[in-house]
Amino acid sequence: MILFHLIKKESLQIFRNRTAILMMIIFPILMIVILSFAFKSSFNTTTTVPQLKVSYQLEGTETDYQKSFVKFLKTLNKELGLEATVSKNLSADKQKVSEGALTATLEVKSDKTIKVTTNRINQQNADLVRMLVDTYVENAKTYDSISDLYPTALNNIKKRTVDYIKTTSIQTSKGMTSADYYAISMFTMITFYSIMSAMNLVLSDNQLGTVSRIHLTGVSNTHILLGKLIGGMFATGVQLAILYFFTRFVMQVNWGSHHWQIVGVTASLVYLSIAIGIGLASGIRNESFLMLASNAIIPVFAFLGGSYVPLSTLNSTFINQLSTISPIKWVNDSLFYLMFGGQTNPIPTTLVVNLGLGTIFILFALIRMRKQVTA
Repeated sequence: MILFHLIKKESLQIFRNRTAILMMIIFPILMIVILSFAFKSSFNTTTTVPQLKVSYQLEGTETDYQKSFVKFLKTLNKELGLEATVSKNLSADKQKVSEGALTATLEVKSDKTIKVTTNRINQQNADLVRMLVDTYVENAKTYDSISDLYPTALNNIKKRTVDYIKTTSIQTSKGMTSADYYAISMFTMITFYSIMSAMNLVLSDNQLGTVSRIHLTGVSNTHILLGKLIGGMFATGVQLAILYFFTRFVMQVNWGSHHWQIVGVTASLVYLSIAIGIGLASGIRNESFLMLASNAIIPVFAFLGGSYVPLSTLNSTFINQLSTISPIKWVNDSLFYLMFGGQTNPIPTTLVVNLGLGTIFILFALIRMRKQVTA
């Protein structure tokens, strides 16, 4: 019952802060509307096969496996327009890959393995190349297995012209639009800004001496901390729910069908953000410095997370590598994966990082609170 009252107190404290309400609800709605219309033409709703350029190298004397792979590349050139050239300098070609001039380098080994080198500049192209190579490797393994077990059946396989499997293509109703992108990017950015709300919960209690008075009633530090954590998460969750319903039903944003997974990934970022705010406010006593630093650092993490512009449009290897330090980037990638699919699933990493870092900040805050009581 005590914990319930503490959660209620912290939640109401956030809802009474008009600045927080403006920041967490009205501001992102305006930004989504403005940015969606401003960059509408930059998002093509029709999906086309991207231009792929690869360089390949055959190890040793050309084998039948390698000859088949070269034929496979020629087929991809006809079907998908993939440009494949023989590598004259593998090191130089790998440098071109890192700069974005080439999509990938392919090293076809004599032991029937293929080493693929891609970059993070355009993840869609890299994923497509890896998928195509994986498809070839799996088919080759199947062919080799049949050759070993049933060699006489190979001629029948080669002669067979009947299609036992009929493939059809289902066109989705729409691709990613500017409204889809900025709904997600603003959604996660504002979630990360709940760091400020969590810091205010601690700082206001320190100014008013609320914690000292609560301690006199026999309430433990653990209850106080849980009250702030759960209360902050609840208030942030309500604000995000409003933003979600607005984008879904007013902006017609495509949130996909994995609703519970989206809730789980978002909740992990809410947990991390509230934990960071509580931890920083518990450890740093200088309120002015804390607010100034937060207002300077959070936008940097938002930029690295792609909140303002998609990082792929910048074509910068350095920024793409640096973006991995931003929790917003990992959550954005996870939500886009749930909504639009992809080859690489970032969700496990996202959950581990968010929950792990959040727990560290919570433990730090608990230690600081105990030291303040004993001091």
